[in-house]
Amino acid sequence: MSEAVSLCPDTGNRTSALVQAGIGPATAGSTVNDVHLKIHPTTEGDIVTLAVSGELDDASCPMLDGCLVDHCRPGARVVLDLRSLNFMDCAGIELLHRTYARAGLEGWTFAVMTPGERFVARRRAA
Repeated sequence: MSEAVSLCPDTGNRTSALVQAGIGPATAGSTVNDVHLKIHPTTEGDIVTLAVSGELDDASCPMLDGCLVDHCRPGARVVLDLRSLNFMDCAGIELLHRTYARAGLEGWTFAVMTPGERFVARRRAA
């Protein structure tokens, strides 16, 4: 069992600028320094699930990308669980798109679990 990894980016990231402008994901009483991302990897059989919570933005995408690189290899089965994610900007969407494309090119299976229990999957070529 792996432990959760946490990232607390500087206040100079894109999400912080959105919060300061009043259009970001902050809730009443929160501060810009509360912005973070946690990744909790688990393995069940041959499926690796990366449960992500917090905020996925320009500052935290490199952390998730690095974690994905650690688990992605030909034949791998990776599920990215976004059900506990509070916020994702275009950098997060771009990371999902790049990962989806890589899965097809490199021969591993990638699925995304969303809050509505829907999955977007890229299956390996048979």
